[in-house]
Amino acid sequence: MPTLRATLSLIALLTVFATALSAQSLVVIPIGSLVPAPSGTFTVEPPPPPFGGYQSYDTTGNILFGSTVSVSGTLAGYPTIHNPAFLADGNYGNGRSWIGNSANSWIQFDLPATFTFDSVLFGRDRVNVGSTYNDRDPGQFTVQVFSAGLWSTVFDSSTLAPSFNGLINGTDTLKAVFASPVTGEKVKLTFANNGAAIDEVAIIAIPEPSTYAAIFGLLTLGLVQIRRFRQKSLA
Repeated sequence: MPTLRATLSLIALLTVFATALSAQSLVVIPIGSLVPAPSGTFTVEPPPPPFGGYQSYDTTGNILFGSTVSVSGTLAGYPTIHNPAFLADGNYGNGRSWIGNSANSWIQFDLPATFTFDSVLFGRDRVNVGSTYNDRDPGQFTVQVFSAGLWSTVFDSSTLAPSFNGLINGTDTLKAVFASPVTGEKVKLTFANNGAAIDEVAIIAIPEPSTYAAIFGLLTLGLVQIRRFRQKSLA
């Protein structure tokens, strides 16, 4: 009976855990806990600050860094500070950002390979502390992933509970967490507001399910060996 109770408890725990994993969520990461964290010095290029301020960060693990970027359109007149090429160039700040030129503007990343991931991170102006741009909010947004010749919507902020108001504090990072990990070779973000501004987008890959299975297998093998060792010690 104790064994049955333990089994039922484990099943209940796994059910709760699976339910939690099946819900998408939006996490707000404050300026003091940027992911990835800034690493370089604050730089200013014309026009004068705060327009041209930016700062590099550690791009390790960001699978978007150096990827091919395409957009629906860009705000005209500021190519040195608002450019699609700055969406995953390794810099935070308004001086290395992108601004859409219409409602429902989108950005698309063609990944260098097929990756598995479960979230996307982006922000507005995460280094101009004291003179941060806190405008051009994204509004509601979606994340789509391209895999096996098809686009699938993996995140929709308009369906969140509690609801998302479409706003972002200039120095914060928004982390859109999917209901479950996805695998794909292209990622597309669409922002409802006209003229949404994004300073950088990041995606951190996670191990493939087969990797988790291998890890679980090794752990199981280790437990078996420990049990055998204990039995020999008691013999």
